[in-house]
Formats: sequence, structure tokens, C-alpha cells
Amino acid sequence: MEWADGLIDPGRAESGPPGFEFDPTVDAGGDGVVDTMVFRADLASGEAGLVIAADLDGDGTVDRVTTFEDDGDFVRWEPGENDSVWTVTERGSL
Repeated sequence: MEWADGLIDPGRAESGPPGFEFDPTVDAGGDGVVDTMVFRADLASGEAGLVIAADLDGDGTVDRVTTFEDDGDFVRWEPGENDSVWTVTERGSL
């Protein structure tokens, strides 16, 4: 499974973006609440890329992870009903 490329087996608990310590530093919504973390990482595809992790509902946990490869390809992940299984909700290229 390569999460950076959006290849996923949704039946496996380890599917989705890898775990990381969520330490938001960006107020993406402009509402005075720091809710987003942006960092560079080596992606599972073997390429370096940009990762954006966001807490959309303000509960302190990540609700969306978007990865961007340097060539502009991106994949957006969100947890399903079972938070341990993440699914691809969008993919494309900029």
C-alpha cells in the first residue's frame, strides 16, 4: 500500500496516511484558531512531498490529510466511520 499515491486497501486497519504527532501552527480558516500543520516529508511513493494535516471540527485531532508530490499530484484522505480506516476522498494534479 502506498498512501502517497492513493493506493489503499480500505479493509485494513493500517490503511491511510501514517501516524504523526499533530502540532498545528497555521490558522487556515482565519478565525484565530490554529488548526493546520504543513510539513515536508518523504512520501511512500519514494518522492519528497508536502503534507497538509487539518483539524476541521476543532476537536484537536486530524480530520483531513492532503499530500502533494513535487510534480503536482495530490491525494486527500479522510477517516471513515471507523477512524482507524482512512479513505481517499479526492485525487488529482495541479
